[in-house]
Amino acid sequence: MGKNGAMAKSAMLLTVVNAVSIVFSFVMEAVFAAFYGTTAEADAYTVAVSLPVTIFAVVTTAIQTIIIPIYSKHKFGESIESADRFISNFITVIAAFTGIIIILFEIFANEVVFAFSPGLNKSTHALAVELTRIIVPTILFSQIITVNTGVMNVNKSFALPALTSNIQNVVFIISVIVLHSKFGIFAAIYGNFAGIFLSLLYSIAIRRKYYKYKFKFSLKDPSLISAGKMMGPVFLGIGAAEINKLIDRMIASFLSTGSIASLNYASKLTSAISTLLISGVSTVIYPQMARQAARDDKEGMSETLNLAISFFILILFPLIIGGYVLRNEIISIVFMRGAFDEKSVSSIAPLFVCYMVCLFFTALRQASSRLFYSLEDSKTPMYNSLIGIGINIVLNIILAKFLGALGLALATTISTAVIAFLILKTAKKRLDGLNYKKSFVLSVKSGISSVLMLLILSLIKIPLSKIGFFSSGFKGTLIYTLLMVLIGAAVYLASLVVLKTNEMKLLLNMIRGRKKK
Repeated sequence: MGKNGAMAKSAMLLTVVNAVSIVFSFVMEAVFAAFYGTTAEADAYTVAVSLPVTIFAVVTTAIQTIIIPIYSKHKFGESIESADRFISNFITVIAAFTGIIIILFEIFANEVVFAFSPGLNKSTHALAVELTRIIVPTILFSQIITVNTGVMNVNKSFALPALTSNIQNVVFIISVIVLHSKFGIFAAIYGNFAGIFLSLLYSIAIRRKYYKYKFKFSLKDPSLISAGKMMGPVFLGIGAAEINKLIDRMIASFLSTGSIASLNYASKLTSAISTLLISGVSTVIYPQMARQAARDDKEGMSETLNLAISFFILILFPLIIGGYVLRNEIISIVFMRGAFDEKSVSSIAPLFVCYMVCLFFTALRQASSRLFYSLEDSKTPMYNSLIGIGINIVLNIILAKFLGALGLALATTISTAVIAFLILKTAKKRLDGLNYKKSFVLSVKSGISSVLMLLILSLIKIPLSKIGFFSSGFKGTLIYTLLMVLIGAAVYLASLVVLKTNEMKLLLNMIRGRKKK
């Protein structure tokens, strides 16, 4: 099997694992809601577990972003021994600094909880502080899991490290169900702690195949200094998305009632789709690019980036069209229960479509940003992200005035599209052999096929929906949606075949494990 075939299979397997993780995540939320509802205990727990996640989410992502290119540089540019020494030193230093932060958290838990949730009453605040002190040490577990995942990704292991979140979710679910009657909300916090700790042990066990930790501590290690220099720009680059979300919520708070909730629902739905279809590909191509960068294989990097772009075009174009046609049905299946009525569906539908379009540009930006991170250039993605923040703020102010919440979603989409094209343009300058001509031709063919799919689905949608079996109820809506998806997929694929789309044949061959002849 060629390297592209291996990448495609890894991405598909990772997508399946991510899908399972999403299911377990929803089950975990449902179990927690069933046992704790919207009580003060639930508020205290939510505050406690959100604090380390909120504060360290960007740090965790930055660590993995940094570790992959530097570890690859050592392993493929120098030696395995050199790579192992770097990782051992990195883990020790990260553990030391994280340990200091954990101690500070334990000492000042009362003040930290108040700073993030000043509105809690006295008893809820006290409970949140107690729960926070229990869960804070898991910050260290998560950091080491992240480093282990980066090491395994470089060694082409993707599915096994991705299972760590499933371990955490399953342990949490069991803990709440079995221990709730005896320990109350503490059953949830114990389950969370135990789940992350067992995930760490699992992560260490599967990592040992590629690397065994040996104590080393040196702040003067040149590679550690390089990692430190990358850290700041990576923080800003990765944190830009969170900054944009914060700005969106701030402006949405001045709009009509329900605007913040509507944006949140639409964003959560598209984020799940992003996890399934974008994250898997981005996770697989990043170590591949890092290996190619370590070997100064710029032609290989160009090929990898073009392959990722081709995948995103082939998959996301029809997905966007399908999301537009079935927007109300998809939102109804996922959210329409209780107070979430048809009016809520109608208010979220245009936001969902807008964010679906944004997914394509997000995918392009993620793939091209990883090219620069592979070259240990974290400043270009950072500058790109800062430009995006500026564009988003300006468009938010202008468009929200006329379009409300839809204006905010549209501003996010436009700013993401602009910065995606800017970074792709910069990538072309960085890699002389990079050419987007084939991607443009593929876009035209995929666009034609997607429009044909849109026409066919639009023609059959109303007559099909009037059939009694599909006309009402969750089950009818679900079966109707699945049927429309199958019809749309058949039309799209048939059109690509008629248009002699070589990229589709290549991807199908890769899935079967054969090289193109």
